[in-house]
Amino acid sequence: MSVISTRTTIRVRYSETDPMRIVHNSKYYEYFEIARTELLRERGLSYDDMEKSGITLPLIASHAEFKHPAVYDQLLTVESRIDELPRSTLKIDYRVTGDDGKLLTTGYTVHAFFDMRLKRPVRPPAFFLDVISP
Repeated sequence: MSVISTRTTIRVRYSETDPMRIVHNSKYYEYFEIARTELLRERGLSYDDMEKSGITLPLIASHAEFKHPAVYDQLLTVESRIDELPRSTLKIDYRVTGDDGKLLTTGYTVHAFFDMRLKRPVRPPAFFLDVISP
């Protein structure tokens, strides 16, 4: 059961594909970023808000498994979810499905909470925990 989740729709652009019109694998990380941004935005928190508070969320790990290709002009749904409240890092899981519901890609990203003033990792700030708490 996830703490929070959302679905984001993305249409594959021609520039994201190779000569066979298949999405290049690096583009899935961009889709993950779009979905992650929307997940937080739906809860009323933007990266701009985080940065103004002095906290950033640098990426420290990522993983993707490519099950089936996405193709040019296909409508994708990217589900992003946080399955547990963060303690020192934030893990976000992703599932990318095609417009036919077929599972195309799964993956995750892991982020640290970094205090720009202190120049070091910190625990999640209270405002962040409030935003993602169910």
